Amino acid sequence: MRLVRPTSRRVFTAAVLVLTAAGLAAAPIVPDAPAAYAAEGENSAVTVEAPEGPFKGLKVTVAQTKHVTSQAIEVTWTGGKATRNNFEANYLTFMQCWGPDPGAADFRETCQYGNSAASALYDGLTGPYTAARGGLLTTPDPADPLPGDATIVPFRSVGGQRTPDGSAADPIPAGTNELLTLSPHFDQYSTNEITAARTTGDGTGRVVFEAQTAVEAPALGCGLTITDAAGTHPRACWLVIVPRGDTYLNGDAVPELSRLSGSPLRTSTFAHKMVVPLAFDPIGSFCRLGARERRTVGSELVAEAVTSWQPALCAGEGPVFGYSQTGDGEARRQVASGRPGAPGMAFTSSPVTSEDGASAVAHGPVALSGAVVAFNIDADFHGAADPALRALDATAVKDLKLTPRLVAKLLTQSYLGDVPGGNQGRAEHLKGNPRSPVNDPEFLELNPVARNFPALSYQPDGLLVAIGDSAAAREVWRWILADQQARDWLTGTPDEGGMKVNPYYKLTDPAVLDTRLDFPKADPSCHRVNDSVPAPGYCGLDLRPYMNSMHQAAYQTLRGDARQKIVWDPLKVPPQFVASSPRSPGRRFNLAITDAASAARYGLYTAALRNRAGEFVEPTAQGLLAGAAAMRPSSVDGVLQSVPGAATAGAYPLAMVAYAAVAKSQDAAALRDYAAFLRHAAGPGQEPGKSAGKLPAGYAPLPANLREAARKAADSLEAVAATKPSPTPAAPGNGVNGAPSPGSGPSGSSAPAGTPVNAAAEESRTQAIVLGIVRFAVAAALLLGATGVLAGPSIRRFAERRASTTNGAK
Repeated sequence: MRLVRPTSRRVFTAAVLVLTAAGLAAAPIVPDAPAAYAAEGENSAVTVEAPEGPFKGLKVTVAQTKHVTSQAIEVTWTGGKATRNNFEANYLTFMQCWGPDPGAADFRETCQYGNSAASALYDGLTGPYTAARGGLLTTPDPADPLPGDATIVPFRSVGGQRTPDGSAADPIPAGTNELLTLSPHFDQYSTNEITAARTTGDGTGRVVFEAQTAVEAPALGCGLTITDAAGTHPRACWLVIVPRGDTYLNGDAVPELSRLSGSPLRTSTFAHKMVVPLAFDPIGSFCRLGARERRTVGSELVAEAVTSWQPALCAGEGPVFGYSQTGDGEARRQVASGRPGAPGMAFTSSPVTSEDGASAVAHGPVALSGAVVAFNIDADFHGAADPALRALDATAVKDLKLTPRLVAKLLTQSYLGDVPGGNQGRAEHLKGNPRSPVNDPEFLELNPVARNFPALSYQPDGLLVAIGDSAAAREVWRWILADQQARDWLTGTPDEGGMKVNPYYKLTDPAVLDTRLDFPKADPSCHRVNDSVPAPGYCGLDLRPYMNSMHQAAYQTLRGDARQKIVWDPLKVPPQFVASSPRSPGRRFNLAITDAASAARYGLYTAALRNRAGEFVEPTAQGLLAGAAAMRPSSVDGVLQSVPGAATAGAYPLAMVAYAAVAKSQDAAALRDYAAFLRHAAGPGQEPGKSAGKLPAGYAPLPANLREAARKAADSLEAVAATKPSPTPAAPGNGVNGAPSPGSGPSGSSAPAGTPVNAAAEESRTQAIVLGIVRFAVAAALLLGATGVLAGPSIRRFAERRASTTNGAK
């Protein structure tokens, strides 16, 4: 394997790895251990090229290999052979591995692969055992005589746990299911493997791969701090690409209308692997232990930015700015309360006013982003008559246009497929409405690519939305109500095709939505699959559940997993509905309302939304800046508010500015710390980049007038601080003015109580907490094994937000 390095990055040293004990004829050439260049510049794209052999000419580019966290990474390739029909042959397989030596014979044992519920997700898509870690084959691999009668390549976790390998010393009991041997480490709901990725007719392809830290994948341990011969550094991991060709393991050609067989972990197949190192950022804090904490709360819109800025803000003697997500209204009330231990700064898109109980509050803009409709749609053309379309089957749809009325249709469960029993003809109150957007003339007119999708079987899993109040929900409803077509439809006027609003959402007074801060789920329908299922069957929140946050909505969209629980399992004790399998890559159709930064983190495309000028605009930096320019002054000096009815050319209609509201009643030290936060946010924090302290993707740099407003707010805080006596220093690790740091969850965390967690991840999560950088649900995770251990500040770093959604959360 040859490493092709971009000219704009420092050339790293290549090391030729030793030949493996399995007798490989040639060892891959890979970059040095990723920890060695984890602190290099922004451009960390790496391209690897297949060596001489059946895949010569294949080049795979991984867009980011440094500063990796829990995120999506774009992978593209050229020079491949076009995938044959419905994944009969010629495709790429992706997996994440932790082994220290990719050239070692047992490296394949360290790869997270084979538990994607192969029979369920890939039945009829790929050949026998291609989604598994082994399996009996009629054409055995001559280079891979597994020990004894073993048919499974064992998995070995970073902690040393090894699944049964079928040897005489470690036999597999008769009838053992492969998935059961792996489920203690990962399962179909948590694994990030991609069994088959399509190469199009021109030899190119693209996937978005989910990189997982030790929180999402405890068995891999990526990002945990380790000490070895190279020193102390975060554990590096590897993205492994295994190209699959058109021959069986014994070299025979796969005939037309037949399918490739065999696991990619088989020796002869795995020998062709292409290995790219991933340098993970440490899961623990960059901040020193014992640093004072300044509490902040509020809008999820700032979460990714605060996560990036935190290491720069706490450098030297700087404080840790602990962040807990709350709704805008609650954040304003908390910062205005002035109670001991209350947060000193709130992030909000609406100003703190006298109605919130405020006395003196400074407002400084810190981030420009927006609410978005993110999507992950794979074109379903496998049944198309046109060969050119079939060649694009399972490739990503990149463009989507949505009107306010289309979004209203999704939010009001007005498609048959969005209510229990609707697809089975049991939703009489929606009689005559389309099954899904794929059957809706309005959607098809704007998105003609969907005309070729199978209308009876291919539809989205609803529109994923977050539970609770948010300014984003308010902006979505205000955008919808500003459109007369959408207003009329919500009050009962059918659209041109006769589709009517779900009667449970029909409005008599549209103005009630103008201040709505959430996305209600009002349809009470339930459905029994058959008479063996007890009443009432599954209901609306089982079919279309809420997400915990906009970040989770984006993450589940990437995974193609709407978290439905509509599969009746009579073998459960007691019998119950269980989660449906995630959609397999190549057959995903998922939509979510999220924030632009979360969508960017997970590599999701975002819809172009129609503004009042009649334009379809995406949330690019240009669109967000135009949206900000269209805002008008609010009742509070220095705070701008959106004007949904304004027809501004080029403006993204859901652009939002997040403000930091700081109570001036605090002591001098606290005011100076919050002023320093505002100065960073208005200065270095507006420089786009992936490094700590910079502005992550999904935000537009604040225009000059808003940066100046933030600096003026910092000036006002420092002026007040100058009039106050210096307080007695607070104890390290405590909150504002030395008070404890309470949160909405236990031990000062924002996490909900009772969050399930895989016990194998406990050590890594506890380590992250002690180090002071903690993301979503860590405190709740501790309830199962370490209640009361929480120490240090609780900054919400969102790579770990998913801790509440993996390993048992289903």
